[in-house]
Formats: sequence, structure tokens, C-alpha cells
Amino acid sequence: MAVRDDLQWLIADLDRILSQSSTLFDGLQPSERESIAAILERVRQYLASQQDRAASSGASATAAQQIAQAVLSRLDRRLSDWFELLQSEVEQLRQQRQLLIAQMQQQQQQHQQSVTEELEVLAQRCNEAVQQKLSQIQSALEQQSLDSQPSQLEQFERLQEQSNRLLLSLDSSFRSVFATLEKDLQGYYDSLCQGLERMHSLGQQGEAKFLAYVRRLTQQIEGSSTQSLQSKEAELAAVMRDLSEVNTIIYPTLPEEETEEIQTIAALTDLIEPNWQEEATKSHQGWYLAVDFGTEGLAAVLFNRHKEQIYPLAWISQEGEFCSRLPTEVYCQSSNETQELYCFVGEAAKAKAKEKTGIFLENWKENLNLTSSPANPVREALKSLFSMLIPSEAGAVNREIVEAMGLPEESFRQVLKHLEGAILSCPAGWGEPYKQLLRETVLEIELVQSAERVFFLEEAIATLLAHVSLNCVAQTTVLVINAGAIATELVLADIPEDYRALSNRDFCLESFAYGGSAIDQDILVQLLYPQWASQLNPSIPRLDEEPPQPGEPDLQKRENLRWRLQSHPIGQSFLEAAKLTKMILQQQEAFNARLGNCQWGVKRQDFSEKVVLPYLKRLETAIDSLSIQTGKSAGAIEQVICSGGSMQAVWHVLSPWISEKLPNATIIQNAGATTEPLASATWGQTHDLSFLDRTQTAIGLACLPLFPLILERQ
Repeated sequence: MAVRDDLQWLIADLDRILSQSSTLFDGLQPSERESIAAILERVRQYLASQQDRAASSGASATAAQQIAQAVLSRLDRRLSDWFELLQSEVEQLRQQRQLLIAQMQQQQQQHQQSVTEELEVLAQRCNEAVQQKLSQIQSALEQQSLDSQPSQLEQFERLQEQSNRLLLSLDSSFRSVFATLEKDLQGYYDSLCQGLERMHSLGQQGEAKFLAYVRRLTQQIEGSSTQSLQSKEAELAAVMRDLSEVNTIIYPTLPEEETEEIQTIAALTDLIEPNWQEEATKSHQGWYLAVDFGTEGLAAVLFNRHKEQIYPLAWISQEGEFCSRLPTEVYCQSSNETQELYCFVGEAAKAKAKEKTGIFLENWKENLNLTSSPANPVREALKSLFSMLIPSEAGAVNREIVEAMGLPEESFRQVLKHLEGAILSCPAGWGEPYKQLLRETVLEIELVQSAERVFFLEEAIATLLAHVSLNCVAQTTVLVINAGAIATELVLADIPEDYRALSNRDFCLESFAYGGSAIDQDILVQLLYPQWASQLNPSIPRLDEEPPQPGEPDLQKRENLRWRLQSHPIGQSFLEAAKLTKMILQQQEAFNARLGNCQWGVKRQDFSEKVVLPYLKRLETAIDSLSIQTGKSAGAIEQVICSGGSMQAVWHVLSPWISEKLPNATIIQNAGATTEPLASATWGQTHDLSFLDRTQTAIGLACLPLFPLILERQ
């Protein structure tokens, strides 16, 4: 309004100047007076047009605001009606539940009363029969006593014997009747308990889904109400038309993977998954196979959703050694006669590699993320590795036995034929080519029948789900640090009171491509190679040209170093020395050795300063990023879960660093995955802790069906 008034005053001033131009510009030439007047006239016309435009813009903004207010009020009314409908549905369900419980209690009382009445009638009939029989016996005895006095004692003994037999028969009958009644009562009680537990479980699931839906809808409505009214005039008009034409509630625009449509809910039970309402009437329903495919090893766990029981898989060699994590080394060799490709897995692959007539694949997982169409040996290697999950195939590939600990062999074979899903680990940030390749492999070996039954989950989230399912974490803010062979993943999450209500929205993920393999490279380049270089043959290519930055992914330089080591005459020996150095420094502060005429050695302090501390700086950057994204300070994190095969190598520095960085946090450390064989494979009622450490990620993957809000997003 102030702008229009200013324009009006300016126009009035210009009109006054133009009307007095002949007197105001009297000292100027006629041509100059005409030029000035023309300029002032154009300025006046421009100001007049701006005045008209400001007026029309104000009217448009007012109209848009009115439309927005009308839409929001209509949305508010519709939401109020919908919430009232939901509240009535909830109240009806609660009333029905109370009514059902009352009916069950009444039926139980009636059943007990009827049993009591039947027992009383049976006892009365038995009493009458005994009295009648005794009367008959007494009459006969009296008659016989009159007829034959000498045989009275003999008759009395027979009478006593018959009475004893009758009493024993009655006792046996009573015991049989009471045993049957007790069994029926116990069965009725068990059935009643199962029904109540199932009702309670369904209620919890419905409430969790309902709360998640309401929370998400509220967030989206609040977000949409803050948008600019003037720029969304056309969209508001479209919403008005949609609200009058359809009965479907559609979420506002989200990223592609999160967009979904929810149909109008007729009853609250529509929010509950149908699969969770069905009773497990068949022994082979509700089974999932979880596979943790790591860089150095593969672990698998079977999970029964209805019993909530896990069964880790173990491989037994011909020598009787048990292995809960199968090494991923594969040796491919073609037949000279048929040109058919044969593959050996794990320890058998290492033994065959000594023949040097085929292709030995080691640490090859990282290459699977580069292309969806790898070379044929890689595809065959992947197929052979996953075939080791199937008993018949494991014997054919490696002459090994695979079994599910705690599950009979025949049941294990039948369960694999009726899997409801296969859940695979996937490093954070890896793309669709990797997932598609694993999905095709699972379908090819017929673990499941359709691609929709193959699920993927990040390794750090799987680690968190394992601890949540095993009740190892509290209702608080939890940070997971998972240090693997090729990457470090972090996830920050708030654990709710009902942990089954966890959803993807509760997780915040960060990852960077630095793990155990990069640590080995940094040990070699920073600690070992500088001491060895003077003793090596000058004709051998050097490895310290353009070295990667310690603690950083530095992908291109690390890839170049990896290829130089593979082509180097003793490159693999260098890497083995770096791995041994890493293992030795976990046990002692320093060690010394000789190379030719040179004395060399490594101290744990040098390892910490040159390799571990740069890694911790990169880790700190990732934790700070999670804090910024979630708005959580370091003091709000109360639990830290440290896992992964590379965690032990840096633990002597990482543990005090976490205590300083996160002062309020309790640290939970796991031994991490290993491919070393087990001394035994006991899996009784108390879970073997060695199995839990070795298969932790696989256990978390297997527990995914317990979290319906995460599973449905898959």
C-alpha cells in the first residue's frame, strides 16, 4: 500500500513539473526543453504502469492467500473427521478385545463347572453301582449261609477278592478319567494363552504402524504449509480439484524411493500386515535366510519368524573342522576336455591355487560394484560361493557338509525349499549393479523364486538390529561404528521403547571407503617399505611413487597401488608382511627383524601416529557430519557399538579416543568376523558366544522380519 502511495505522489509531482515546464526551463533552448519534457513524460508513464502492476499483484496475493486458507481449513476438517473415525475404530477394537476375554473366561468357568458336574454324576453312579453290587452279594451270602454253613468262610474270601478287584477297577477308571480331563484343561489353557498373546502382538503392530503413519503425515503437512503461497497458486488450485474428485490420501512429493500411496482405510486392521495376522499352521512357513557376504568371508543364518529363533550355518570339512564363516577365496579351473569351468571355494581354493593352472580370486568383492556384467569366471565364482549354502551343492563343490546348528538335516533341506525371503548385506552407498548381480545369483541357485523376495540391508544397520534383537542396547541414542575390510560405516539412531517400531527414518548413515585393506597398504607404505627400499634390487619397480594419503580413501591412488602390488614380483609377500605386522602390534609394543644386512623394526607408537590417528581424524569428520544431520551433540550419544574385522587392529587407540570424544557413551566391542575354524560347534539352549561374534551381521540381517516398518521399505 505504501508503494502505491509513493508512486502516486511521484506521478503528481511530475504532472506539476510538466505543466510548469515553460516557466521552469525558460533559460534553455527549445530543443532542450522538449527533450527534458519527453524524458519526464516517459518516466511518468513508467511510474503509472508500475502503479497498475502493484495493484494487480496485491489482488493476486490476496486471492492466493484466501485459496490457501480455504484449502488448509478443508484439509483440517478432513483430518479431524479421519482421526475421529480412527479413534472410534480403536475404541471398538478395545471393546471387542475386552468382550472376547470376558467370553473366554466365561467359557472356561462353564467348562470347569460342567466337568465338576460330570464328575459328581459319575461318582454318584459309581456309588450306586457299588451299593447295589454289595447288596446283591450280601443277599447271596445270607442265602448261602442258610444253605451251607461250612462254606461261609470260603464265600467270604471270594467276596473279599471280588471287592478288591472291583475297587482296583474303579481306581483305574477314575485315574483315566481325571488324566483325560487334566489333559483337556491344559490344552484349553494353552490355546487360550496363545490366542491372547496373538491378540496382544497384533495390537502392538497395529499401534506401531498407526503411530508411524500419523507422525509421517503430520511432518509432511507441516512441511507443505511453509511453502510460498504466491509461487504455489496453481498447485493449490489442483489440490482443490483433487480433494473434490478422489477419496485417496496421497503423500506430498518425496524422493522416488519413498513415494507411496495409501488407500482410504476402512478399518484400523487395514494398517496391519496380512502375513502377521495369519497363524503359522505349517512347519515350513516364515523362514528367511540371511547372508553376510564380506570381503574375506561369508556367514549365513536361518531365521524362523514365528518362533523368533535363529539357526547359524556351519561348514564341516573332511577333517572334521567347523567353520561358521566361509572364506571367499575361489579358484577357477577349466577342463581340458570339455572346457567346462570348475570352481573351488575357501581352503580348497587355497590348496588348488598352488597348481597355478587356473584363476585364483582373492578380495574380489570390491570389483562387483564396478559393473553388472563381470567376466564369466567371476560370475561362476559367485555362483559357486553361494551354492555352498545348499547341502547338496556344498558336497559337490568342495566335498564339505553344511548344516544349520540346532536344526535336523532333513528339516534344513526342506526349509531351504520353502524360504519366504533371502536377506543380503550391502555396503552403504553401493549401487544397483552390485545388488542386481547378487539378486540374479540367488535366483539362479533357486534359493527363492522371485526377485521381490531378495532384500538388502546396510551392514551397520544389521549390526544395530542384532544388538537390539538380543536386548544388548537400551532405549537411548546409539552410534554404530562398523570397520570392515574395504569401508567404515556409521549409523546414528534413537531406539524407541517399542523397538519393533524402528523405521528407516530413525537411521542416519555415513560411510567412507577406508578399512582393513587400506590399513595394510598404509602400514606397507608408511612403516615397512621405507626401511626395505635400500635392500631391494634397483631393477624392481618401486612402490612408493604417489602413495595414498594415510587414513583417507584416496581411491585412485589406492587402486593404482593395488595393481602395482599385483604385478610386482613380490607384491603379495609385501602385503602378507603388512598383515603380519598389524597382527603382531596387537599383542606387543614393538618387534625387530633383519632383511639382508639391514636391521629393521616397527613400534606400535609409529603405527598409531602414522596410520591410526589419520584414520581417527577421518572418523571424527564422519561423526560430526552425523551430529549435524541429526542435531545430536556428542554428549547425547549414550552407547557406542564397535564391530567389524578391522576394529581390533586400531582398538588400542580407538577405545580411549571414543571415551574422550563421547564422554557419556558406554562402549560395546565385538570380536568381529573371522574365518578361523572353530574348536567345536555346540549350539544348545545357551547360544555359543563364538558363533554370535562371528555371525553378528548375519544375525542382524536375519532379524529384519521383526521390524516390519524397515522390511516394507525394502
